Amino acid sequence: MTTESDTRTPNHSPLQLVEPGTIGRLPDVLPDSQRICFVVDEIALDASGVEPRVNRAFQGRSVFRFSDFEPNPTVDAIDLANQRLDDAFDTVVAFGGGTAIDIAKMIALTAGRSTSCHNLLDDPSSIGPDRPCLIAIPTTAGTGSEATHFAVVYADGVKHSIAHPLVKPDVALVDAHLTHELPPTTTAHSGLDALCQAIESLWSVQATKQSCDFATRSLRLSASHLPSAVRHPTPADRAAMAEAAHLAGKAIDLSFTTGAHALSYTLTSSFGVPHGLAVALTIPAWLRYNGATVESNCIDPRGLPHLRRQLDVVCEIFGVRSSDEAADWVTDLLDRLGCPGQLSDVGVARSDLPEIAGSVNVQRLSNNPHRVTDSVLQTLLEESL
Repeated sequence: MTTESDTRTPNHSPLQLVEPGTIGRLPDVLPDSQRICFVVDEIALDASGVEPRVNRAFQGRSVFRFSDFEPNPTVDAIDLANQRLDDAFDTVVAFGGGTAIDIAKMIALTAGRSTSCHNLLDDPSSIGPDRPCLIAIPTTAGTGSEATHFAVVYADGVKHSIAHPLVKPDVALVDAHLTHELPPTTTAHSGLDALCQAIESLWSVQATKQSCDFATRSLRLSASHLPSAVRHPTPADRAAMAEAAHLAGKAIDLSFTTGAHALSYTLTSSFGVPHGLAVALTIPAWLRYNGATVESNCIDPRGLPHLRRQLDVVCEIFGVRSSDEAADWVTDLLDRLGCPGQLSDVGVARSDLPEIAGSVNVQRLSNNPHRVTDSVLQTLLEESL
């Protein structure tokens, strides 16, 4: 069994178990809980076939089950869960994709407390030290949310991100068996998220030696296994993508994401584009843009040679010679996965580009190594159209 600990945040080193079959460890990792809040994607649970095992793990405990949410975590869903909770609980267990895990993160921080979700979005420093134990069981191979200290929440269609050491789950059970029944489209979209996270983590100005190691390992796995995981998956492909997603989560936990993620959120909230696909649709343009960086517009404090080395890692993994060829590789990958390849394919018109450019997460843009301006965003979107 693979056990990885993150020593980045003192006094909060999570237990992260990454291996097929690790769902069987749920009874072992549950604390002496009497009341559990179970945030669950019911479709994922039914498809996984492990509900009887989960129920046995919860036996003898009081369980509040919450599943009234749609794809993409919202303040409304978190508020609804908090309204239904009629007593304190000492453990939150999330079972599902990134939405279930992010909702569980926010419930753990807000339920039964005077701090509301809106308050936390405005002031993450109000997070108290006494939140319940948080256990994350991902059922998609994509977001890596079980390994990160931030959560995404949408309020009135606007994406917010909250970051704090206590947002990170105490325990992650990453079991590739839970992804075996994912349909090809979900496998593709979630896998693209992992692949793009790894790319962005490599060139992020906040990248560290450790995050680059995680990102490189992740990208090698997803580049090799994502196409077959979508078309003709084997248990080995599923296991590789589960590990790739977890490693990508660990990478961006340190480095954060950059431009492609910054542009993706409005594509998801306003145009209904699944998150992983929304990121992948502009990654080719970002590869070309960052590949054209020169010393005068490179904002990474380590300078242009460092960025060149990071881009060389991506090119080597893809088996290409330049960032332009790497961009073509991603475009070809989208085609091989049966995914749309351009923004126009998902309903975006040229007249929509100012809205998308105007809604970007400025913090994510500051992580991009090539300086970004409003006109640059417009150009990148036009190239992706």
